[in-house]
Amino acid sequence: MLALETVAGIRNDHFRDKVPIKAIARKRGISRNTVRKAVREGPEAFGSAGKRQPKPKLGPWIGELGRMLAESAELPRHERQAAEAPREAHVPLAFDPGETFQFDWSIEAVVLAGTPVTVKAAHFRLCHSRMAFVRLYRRESLGCSLTRTTGRSRSSAAPAGAASTAT
Repeated sequence: MLALETVAGIRNDHFRDKVPIKAIARKRGISRNTVRKAVREGPEAFGSAGKRQPKPKLGPWIGELGRMLAESAELPRHERQAAEAPREAHVPLAFDPGETFQFDWSIEAVVLAGTPVTVKAAHFRLCHSRMAFVRLYRRESLGCSLTRTTGRSRSSAAPAGAASTAT
């Protein structure tokens, strides 16, 4: 379906500027048959008259809805019925213990033994319990050794040169 402005432009190109149909089709990127139809029949051929759309589900209620809208329009603005946004169902996610976690890196500035140091912080959040852990590393390469720390207690789990904190 072409817009009314497009049909008018096609007709202007053809009748006023004497541009051939093939050139109009190439210029506007539409088929020659569509250009011919616009030239011969005009905007009426493309449904610009505005057809009445059926409303089968609203049909029995159109009168009642019109009455309610008219009543609402007569009320002061603060007394009118406000439309409510549709409510979406919230489905909480459930995870088994140890099934999954969220992870992210950040760069933090800390003071170790009175010396300012930039460290890499590995942030973990367990999805089952929502418990958060933060582990600090002087270098990011130490984060690759996380598999070494499994099975150890929290106090001995920190690799050499790393500080460990739980939040």
